[in-house]
Amino acid sequence: FNLKLKEENLIFTKNGCEMESALPVSNNEYEYDILVSGRIEPRKNQIRIINDLCTTNYKICFVGGANEKNAIYFDKFMELINRFPNMMYLGKVSPEEMTRLYYKSKIHISASWFEVSSLVDLEAYYCGCSVISSKNGYTSELLGERVFYFDPKENENLSAVVGDAMKAIPVKDYKEFIAMHHDWEINSLKLLRDLEYKIEGRNV
Repeated sequence: FNLKLKEENLIFTKNGCEMESALPVSNNEYEYDILVSGRIEPRKNQIRIINDLCTTNYKICFVGGANEKNAIYFDKFMELINRFPNMMYLGKVSPEEMTRLYYKSKIHISASWFEVSSLVDLEAYYCGCSVISSKNGYTSELLGERVFYFDPKENENLSAVVGDAMKAIPVKDYKEFIAMHHDWEINSLKLLRDLEYKIEGRNV
C-alpha cells in the first residue's frame, strides 16, 4: 500500500499535553501503586497485566470503557478483577477524574500489542507517574529513555519492570520536559506555521 506522497509535502505533528488541564495536586499520598488506562479489549492486553501482577502486593487500578465488540474478553477481565483483591476497575471516568488518578498513582502501565503515539503515556508522565510503555508503540519517540519499556511478546514477567519503575520514583523534571517539548499550544503553533509555509509555497 503506497499513497506515493512526497516527503516534502508531509507535515509531522507530535502528540502533546494540554498543560492547563493538569491540576497542581501533591503526590505525597498515593491511592494506587499502578494505574492502567485504556479501553478494555485484547489489543490493550489488560489480562496479561493482571496475570503477571495478581500475586503481588501492588494496588492496581484499571480505567476505561468496555469495547462492546470484545464482550468475551471483558467478561474474562471482570472475572479476574473480582478474583484478586489487589485489582480494581473504575470503568470510564471523566477527564478531571483521570487527571486526579494520574497524580495519585505511582506507575502507569501500557502493555498493548499495538499502540500509536500514546497520549496517556505523555499525560501520566506529566503528572509524575513512572511510565512503563509497550515496545509496540511510539512512546520512545516522545519520551525516549525517560520511561521504561515492556515487550508483551516476550516471556518476561512484568513484575520485574515494575520493580525497576518503583525505584525511579519520584520522577524528576517531568513538567519542565513536557512544557518544553510536548505542550499542545507550542505544537499547535508549529503546525500552523508549517501549514502556512506549505500553502504559501504551493507545495501542498
